[in-house]
Order: sequence, then C-alpha cells, then structure tokens
Amino acid sequence: MSKTCQQKKGIQPTKSTAAAFLQTKAQHYLQPLQEQLLAQIDKRLVATFSTLFSSILLLRNSKMGLLLSELGSYIAGYAHAP
Repeated sequence: MSKTCQQKKGIQPTKSTAAAFLQTKAQHYLQPLQEQLLAQIDKRLVATFSTLFSSILLLRNSKMGLLLSELGSYIAGYAHAP
C-alpha cells in the first residue's frame, strides 16, 4: 500500500499481528486489480484506491461506523480533516 495511517509523520505506529495479517491479505487480494488499473488510469488514483480500501478494512468500527471526515483524515492526514 502507498502509506500507513498515522497522526504524526515522525511517529511510527505499532502494528498488531491482526492488522499486519489483514494488510498482507489486502495487498494480495488487490494486486491483480491494481495491475489492471495501472494500465488504464494514473498511478496516484490507484494508490489512493489502495489506501482507501485498506483504511476501510482496517479502521472501520462495527459499533461506531466510519465517518467520511475520519476516512479523509486517515487518507490525507489529520491536518486536512475538519
């Protein structure tokens, strides 16, 4: 994936085993689709799609959901969130 979700650029988040497992499975699952998309659209859009997919998969809370403002902050960084 293109980047990890973190609040501050200098701090590296600790990944749990479950998160690392899901991240690896997501990369494996998206690889054929990413190759097809790279042939058709800009690589920045493909990277955004990959980050979006991973953010939804890893950060969605079943009780609270995932707000669009939260999703935007995970993708673009917390400085760009409302």
